[in-house]
Amino acid sequence: MRHIGEIYDEEPIIWHEEILDEYWDRIETEIDRRKQLGMVSDICAIQIENVEMKKERLAALVAIFRNGSATNLSTYFNFDNANLCEEGIISLSKIVDVSSKLLTVNLHHNRMDNMESARCLSRSLRSQNCITELIITYRDLGSSPEILLVILQSDVRRINLSNNNIDTLGAVTIAEYLQVDPPIEELSLQFNRLDDDDAILISQALKTNTNLHAIYLLVNNLTSTGVKALLTCVF
Repeated sequence: MRHIGEIYDEEPIIWHEEILDEYWDRIETEIDRRKQLGMVSDICAIQIENVEMKKERLAALVAIFRNGSATNLSTYFNFDNANLCEEGIISLSKIVDVSSKLLTVNLHHNRMDNMESARCLSRSLRSQNCITELIITYRDLGSSPEILLVILQSDVRRINLSNNNIDTLGAVTIAEYLQVDPPIEELSLQFNRLDDDDAILISQALKTNTNLHAIYLLVNNLTSTGVKALLTCVF
């Protein structure tokens, strides 16, 4: 699991080849078998790391889960460096829709560059009030403020947006979001490109925010000027 502030080296992805189909078939068959036996409710997590998950495979899993109670007790979805893109994110949103116990969604190092898929995901996350953590790291949301805003508006209590090339363009979006006092309690903006002016902008937005408990800004382009603005806001 990726913790806020953790530094690590990215593992290379294993791209899909036909030789892997046999293993995906086994997984899908076993999940389906357990569903038929009424045993699927004990699947508490889905964890795919550093393996490309083709949209067809994810769609197959969605079909199995949505046709039973497989995800009712699932608490953790981890699709870490799985090369999910537009259709994959939309498919994942359908699993989130039926996951009433879901707590964490980790989409580290996947593509989030399509507005429709971002809206589907955000809408699904908002529909599940129990979700407490969303991780979308190592992407480029800083160049897509509209998508960044949609992700923020999922209103998950802890959102990790580290390593997203967020600069002033993204800081404006973040400040506007925080200013209306949304339910988010913890926001990580580490390893981005925020500067002193961005820190001042965010600090002004926080003056009207009563819900945010923690904001992480390690490894940005801040000097004592930006830090002072943030401290002044706190006190």
